[in-house]
Amino acid sequence: MKANDGVNPVECREVIRKRAFELADSGIFDDCEAVKRVLNARFHDAHLHQIFSSPFCRMDIDQRCQAARTRADDNAKHITSHLAERAMPASSRPLASSRRQRPRVPATRRESAALTGAIAGLLADGREMTAMQMAQQVDAGQREVQRALREMLAGQEVRVVRRTPRCAGGRPARIFALAVPDTGGADAAAGLPSCWPKADLVVLRAMDAFARHR
Repeated sequence: MKANDGVNPVECREVIRKRAFELADSGIFDDCEAVKRVLNARFHDAHLHQIFSSPFCRMDIDQRCQAARTRADDNAKHITSHLAERAMPASSRPLASSRRQRPRVPATRRESAALTGAIAGLLADGREMTAMQMAQQVDAGQREVQRALREMLAGQEVRVVRRTPRCAGGRPARIFALAVPDTGGADAAAGLPSCWPKADLVVLRAMDAFARHR
């Protein structure tokens, strides 16, 4: 006994049309003929013929089937790509923009010397700056600047004059200045200008870029 035995013909056609659209939107069937074969197991041929004899109804079902299959294929490709990416070794995965490598640490003494000279030029005339401010001025990575500052601190070329106020959840930054010449000895030349000449930042950046590409 089929589902439409003893049912009002008008209601039966609405049920068939609704069920046909649901099957077409499922993404499983290729066209209206495939949908009709499935419905044929539940409804009489006469009632199915009233629905599927309309060319507009068949075209609507065909379009729904095609759109649903396209969506299903796109979803399958996305899932396959995602699974393939997860199966790749971590070293082979593409880096996200937020995880791109930072500027490299100077690899030669020439690069380190150029950066040291640039820092000395920035701190000339009694100026005081943090490592981040210096990195922005010389167009270098903050790690590179911090490494150069450690070398200059060890050589007593710069000094830490104070620290910035502690922010909520952050660490205070050190503020650097050129080291004060020793005035304790008899031969000390008090009041002499700094031994570091005022550097031209344009020249320093050009030298640094040249050294990076060597």
